[in-house]
Amino acid sequence: MILENVTRSSRGPAAVLTGLSLMAATITTSTITATAATAAAATPAAAESGRDVRLPGTGVTLHERSGDRAWVSAFSVDRKNGSYARSGSRFVRKPGYWEFTVAPKGHRALGVPTNYVKGHDSVDIVNLASGKKVSITTVKAPFIAEYGLWSRDGRAVLLTVKKKVKKKWVPTGFVTVDVEAGRAHGVDLANLDKDTVFQWAPDGSVIADKGDDVVFYDTDGNQTSTFGGVGWTVGGEDAFSPSGKRLATWCPEKVSADICLWDAGSGDKVRQIYFAAEQVWGWWDDTHLIAVRKNGGRFQSVLIDFRGKVTRVLADISATAWKKDRVYLSYTRR
Repeated sequence: MILENVTRSSRGPAAVLTGLSLMAATITTSTITATAATAAAATPAAAESGRDVRLPGTGVTLHERSGDRAWVSAFSVDRKNGSYARSGSRFVRKPGYWEFTVAPKGHRALGVPTNYVKGHDSVDIVNLASGKKVSITTVKAPFIAEYGLWSRDGRAVLLTVKKKVKKKWVPTGFVTVDVEAGRAHGVDLANLDKDTVFQWAPDGSVIADKGDDVVFYDTDGNQTSTFGGVGWTVGGEDAFSPSGKRLATWCPEKVSADICLWDAGSGDKVRQIYFAAEQVWGWWDDTHLIAVRKNGGRFQSVLIDFRGKVTRVLADISATAWKKDRVYLSYTRR
């Protein structure tokens, strides 16, 4: 069964629980299958340091340098079979996946298939060296589990669970996947924001936006703490800095700045940044964020410092790639 009308979006900020619970018994039972990855056509891309890299299938050119702390390991465009992953000097198309995200250090990847398998949604953990994959059941239809994010140690995956209600997909909880054990664990939560996307915190707990608050949960869904009035977390693979000391959000309305940085321990504001970003794709290092800005009739992925100054252009993005294809670049730390 094809999951029709499901949009795997760009994980940027958003412009009730339905009373339908997750099937917990089916979530915690995993089906594991090792198979060779399906061969896919590959388009060469110059991956050498100091080279421009044009991404296949979309109007995006990366500007890479030797010594970069992160690189684009995968990307997606908002159309059928629009997932690509990097393999050496190539970007390989990954048909049949809504999402394809490479783990930290780049040794394996997470694929979220387009189709249900025997009435269940699932994820594929793909060994990028051998091409073999392990399939793990997540939720039972009609639920889906999407927006897959890797933990910092690469041993677990977090996904947001949704169900379609009156033509709209609404969040109902989250699933964590123990990659080593091949098991998924689902949590059903009430009173979620309609645009909730669950993310990892550096200590392995889970966070979610609720209004202007960031709520912290343990992996069993117990609320542990709240940062009140901090705004909506930024997009990308991780809203927390590489050191884990800072959390980046879109500033709440009461703050005149665009991006706010908060102490990850106390929730106190430590910095505010004035920069008109279309989206923020997470952190580059502890002193720079990856932001998307408009540049004339086109767009760019850029590094900005805490003063809102652009220190480098990471990618040029065509208007079509941004507005129509809704391209998303997935940056993985080396």
